Amino acid sequence: MYQEICEPVDAYVLYKRGAVHPIICAFRWRNRRFDITSTDLIHPEREGQALFLCYAVSSGKNQFRLRLNTNRCLWILDSIDVEE
Repeated sequence: MYQEICEPVDAYVLYKRGAVHPIICAFRWRNRRFDITSTDLIHPEREGQALFLCYAVSSGKNQFRLRLNTNRCLWILDSIDVEE
């Protein structure tokens, strides 16, 4: 089950020429680095004038949902599903 977080994170992102979306390689949340092992889904969402790119990613057995606010270049960790 996903737990809602909604906190800003630092993201390590690759902007590859010709790629449709930025590629997230890792992110740092609460002084811990999570290396992305797979990107399962990327889709756009709009909230008023703001365009968000929503990512469903995995880091090992842990799953995360992140959003990139393209207007502010701000990454938000929306939710986590951490297997303990």
